[in-house]
Order: sequence, then structure tokens, then C-alpha cells
Amino acid sequence: MVAASLLAACKDTKHRTTVEGPLEPGKYELAFVVDSLSIPIELHINDNGHWTLVNWTEHIALDSMQWKDSTFFAKLPFFNTTLSGKVLSKTSFEGSWTDLTREEHYEIPVKGIKKDLPDYPANGQPQKLMFDVLFSPYDPPAHDDAIALLYRYDSLLYGTFLTRSGDHRFLQGRYYETDNTLQLSGFDGAHLFHYKASITGDSIYGMFYSGKHYSTNWIGVRNELAQLQHPDSIVGLIDPNLEFRFKVRSESGDSVIFDRDKLKGHVTIVQVAGSWCANCMDESRFLKKLYESYSNQGLQIIPVHFERAEDFDAALKQVKRQHDEMGLPFAAYFGGAAGKGYASKVFPNIQRITAYPTAIFIDKKGEVRKIHSGFYGPGTGDYHAIYTTELESFVQMLLSEPEQ
Repeated sequence: MVAASLLAACKDTKHRTTVEGPLEPGKYELAFVVDSLSIPIELHINDNGHWTLVNWTEHIALDSMQWKDSTFFAKLPFFNTTLSGKVLSKTSFEGSWTDLTREEHYEIPVKGIKKDLPDYPANGQPQKLMFDVLFSPYDPPAHDDAIALLYRYDSLLYGTFLTRSGDHRFLQGRYYETDNTLQLSGFDGAHLFHYKASITGDSIYGMFYSGKHYSTNWIGVRNELAQLQHPDSIVGLIDPNLEFRFKVRSESGDSVIFDRDKLKGHVTIVQVAGSWCANCMDESRFLKKLYESYSNQGLQIIPVHFERAEDFDAALKQVKRQHDEMGLPFAAYFGGAAGKGYASKVFPNIQRITAYPTAIFIDKKGEVRKIHSGFYGPGTGDYHAIYTTELESFVQMLLSEPEQ
């Protein structure tokens, strides 16, 4: 079963030292307050005081919890965001989540209360629901095709949304049979997602909220064979006859030009990424495994980061922190500010880059052989397994080719 198979891969097993806190152990509901919305996220506190965010089968350990009397502060893993607050009682607290990557003071209030939340039914057999989805259906320039991939266990609901730029990662919530409505939420430290919808027959109508800065309508129709445009066919080269080359900055701040002479003799994956991007994090984990398996055969990985921090030193600090936490064995490079337009300036011979991440596959001759938009992470189950297998097979094929 897809959902159950993700549990072992995503559950945190990292050894942690004991961190004492004044809250009782157990399950808590974090309510992120956005205007009239209360977005629920599950939190576990164990007997040693360790905090773990829970999204479906993804467990995110908050290892950096710091306490001073009844107040707490944590830098969330991998991303430049924080969670802070104060304890109100042995079973409740309040505080805020702050995203330090955004220019404005981006802060969302959070309330936590101990609750008897249900366990994930790892051994159950869910009802699988798939919908062809369109986000922003009433705003044609903002249209975004997607697939809703949902698993229903009676009143419990889990799943994700697949889009042409990646996926919405691990989501969980409730299905209310009395009025055929649903709610889903997910919080990975970088993104706070919430979905509300009503189902009528085979049709679904809903609202999507991303933090406090974005919301839109979405509609869908039941389709067990739903498909999206293949990620390899979304972006291509403008002129295949031109030499592929690009200019970036190294970790030392120096300019580096990668051209055919520098790329020849290797199989190269250039990753267009950002440290603020959770799908990029998922892809980086996959690229790390590829590098560990094939670097001795000539595979090289070149991540090119586009960061929200305009100051180079600030961007470098965050990217290096993320690379260190993930144990990535390859150096980072920098292309400029976050945004699809900036990425296209660094790679002028690529049709407009539409997704973070985007992976550019280059053969031993220094020629682009594939451009893969987005990344289907482990929350997509079979999609993740199929696409990572395909990409690894493609790398193996490139490595087996002669240089000339």
C-alpha cells in the first residue's frame, strides 16, 4: 500500500539528547491563526520533551528547542523559519511562526493545546480518491493544473496535490460524511498549506490557502486516470545548436562560468533550486543518493540557488546551513534572487523556467539531454517511485555512453 510504504522512509530516527520542557507529553494540535481560519497541524511531545511535527507519515523533529523558564524558541530544520512562544499551562501554549526569508515581517500566531488525536491507520485499507484539479479556475493567467491524490480512512484523510511544478507534500485532515466536505493541512517549516472543499457527485469545489499571503479557488472532477503533462516536456532549449553555458557565483563569491569545456567528460545534473523550496529539499535528498552511487563513475551535481535574501552573505549562510543539515556532498552555487525570471537570465538558452526545482541533465559531451521540471517527492507515493527510477535509469544510460 502506497501510504503505509512511506512510513518507514519518512519517520525521523535521528538520535536526540533529552530536552526538558514544562508541557505534558502527548499529542497537541497546533492552530495557526490566519484571519478567520484556524489551520490545524499535529505535534507530538514525548516523555523526554522532544517536539515532533507530524504531517501524515512525515515526522519533523524540532531538535533546536531552547527553553528559558516558560518560553521557548526553535529554528526549524532546513529552512530559515522559527517557532517561538510561551507556555500557558501544562497542556497549552501560544506563540508564533516567523518566516525570515520574506521581506515583510512575516509572522503567523500559533496556539497549541493537548488533544486526543487519532493515530495514523497504517494497517488499514483506504479508499483512494483522485481528482483532475484546476487551481485559480476563474483567473486564466493564474491557471494551474493539478491532481488531487487522497486516501480516506472513514473520517481520516491523507494525501497530496501534484502540479506541473512539483507536489504539495504530506497533507492530513478530515472527511466529513454528513455534508461531504473535507479539510487538509500541512506544515513543513517553510510552507503552511490548508485546503477546504465540498464534494457533489464526482465534482469538488474548494479553497486553497498558503500561509497568510495567498489564497485561491480550486475545482476538480473525479478521475482515477488523471494525468499531468510529463515533467520532461514542459521546458526545452531555445536553440539546441547553441553551446550550453551559464555563469554563477561560487561559495567564495567568485564568478564561475560553466561551459562545454568544463562540463565535458562528466555526466552533470544542474539543479535550479532555492533553500526556501521544500520540493527542492526533496529533490536534493534524491540527488544526494545519486551522487553517492555514481560520482565515482563521473556524475557531478551543480546546485544553482536563487535565494530570497538579496545579500550574498545572508544567502550563503542559509544555503550552507541547509547543505550541512542535509549532509549534501556537493558545493552550492548562486544564480541570484528568487524568481523564475532570474533563473531564465542565468540560463538564457532555456525556455522560461517554470518550476523550482528544475533539473538539467547534461551528457559527457556537454550537451543538454533532458530538462525535468519540478519534482514529485515521497508524499506522492508511486509517482515518486516511478519518476526517481526513471531519472536514475537515465543517469545510468548517460554514464554508459562514450565521451565522443
